[in-house]
Amino acid sequence: GMSLDDIGQFLQSVPGMLTLLALVGLLLAYALYATVAGPAQKEKLGHALLSGPVALVGLLILGLALGYGLFLGLGGEPQVAVIRIPFTEIREDTAGSMLQMLRYARDDPSIKAVVIDLNSPGGAATDSEDLFINILHLREKKPVVVSVTSMAASGGYMMAIASDYIYVKGSSFIGNVGVIMFLPGKAGAEEDIIPTGPSKRTGGTPRTYIALLEMLKESFVKMVVSQRGDRLKINPQELAEGRIYIGIEAVRLGIADAIGGQEDAVRKAASLAGLRNYRIRDINQAL
Repeated sequence: GMSLDDIGQFLQSVPGMLTLLALVGLLLAYALYATVAGPAQKEKLGHALLSGPVALVGLLILGLALGYGLFLGLGGEPQVAVIRIPFTEIREDTAGSMLQMLRYARDDPSIKAVVIDLNSPGGAATDSEDLFINILHLREKKPVVVSVTSMAASGGYMMAIASDYIYVKGSSFIGNVGVIMFLPGKAGAEEDIIPTGPSKRTGGTPRTYIALLEMLKESFVKMVVSQRGDRLKINPQELAEGRIYIGIEAVRLGIADAIGGQEDAVRKAASLAGLRNYRIRDINQAL
């Protein structure tokens, strides 16, 4: 007999899809007819179905037509979306564009899996964290796979770890976990400024900022540990040093999952979503 997996694979094939469409269309046609028809008309329909192959073929064609209409109305063929992020520093404006693409992919029901083709050295901490959170929200609804081209460092790596799987090139630059902060400088002449408190002008002492940096660094490290889990083959202390790793080393240490490119990422995303037949959709062109 056929297993549930065999049935699922058949329904994703072209013959299986056509069969399903015909059955759905026939059920819709019958339900509609049963709603509006009287007893005499229902009896005539039964005689027509038994009158010969011509009537049956006609009904099957009607079923296919109705089923295909429903298929298109529900979004049609399942899609794997690709979001391309060329070399991009994460700032408020660039993060806004990326967030728009992520939300579009999340909310489109025909998109069953997402690939992010990523190349970023990182950028602003708050914007990077916002992207991390939104990729996690996307991942709750559909699989997300990242394909790193040249670099996913600092905030770029923060984005990558929110996905289900990370592909890198052997020579990609990955990691650089940590934060950089610029201390506020003194502005204007001393006698022109009257602060209301000793920390008003600078926000705190250098020691204060060192403590803040330590908290931000620890938060980033915890993100990596929580998302990579048992795949990570490096301890948090080493991770917190902020090193950049090349792709082959990153895979060995569990910082990334495998060597590969966008095609590998698309196949992986489709596999995680249970898709055999699908088409690729370029989100950059859709928006």
